Amino acid sequence: MRKQSGFLGMLLVAIAAASAMGCGSNACEDADARYEECGLTTDTHTQDCSGIVECWASCKADADCETLIGTHRSPDYDACIADCKD
Repeated sequence: MRKQSGFLGMLLVAIAAASAMGCGSNACEDADARYEECGLTTDTHTQDCSGIVECWASCKADADCETLIGTHRSPDYDACIADCKD
């Protein structure tokens, strides 16, 4: 019984870690999910998610809804976007 509970504990930790890392998604999918959480739509998933598009998507995925909607400007978001290079 002790081995089973140890295995179950390790399994739960592995699942939690995979969820926290966004396992199975990319920055564009994360940005799309964030837009949906904020009640917005986007077409990021139709683009190649690499380079500057991936960078912008990472910034958007980390932004708050007020920033994405446009009711509030975040200096952190603006700096993130400005730091994205081709």
